[in-house]
Amino acid sequence: MTYELESGYSTPRWKGTKTFRAMTIDDFSKIRHISHFNVIDKNGKVREVRQNGKPKTWKTRPLDMTIPFKYGQYEYGYITFKDGIIDSGSPIPVMEVQP
Repeated sequence: MTYELESGYSTPRWKGTKTFRAMTIDDFSKIRHISHFNVIDKNGKVREVRQNGKPKTWKTRPLDMTIPFKYGQYEYGYITFKDGIIDSGSPIPVMEVQP
């Protein structure tokens, strides 16, 4: 699934829209030391967040993962995968699709 999204900042980091796709659990497990990634905020715009700790995984449930992130000075949250699918309450992590 791809999304056409615009920058969520008051001074846009780019003009117009860019194409993004949702990140999967495989994307996160392949990239061990990911520090910054993008998420779709509640307004449907792209924000850059940074990982705030070690992703939590379980030996008995390999398709479950929780990734803590921090945004700005005080905001933080979690991206939760259940059975390899993003949990409905979690923000959607996205990565840019190169044309």
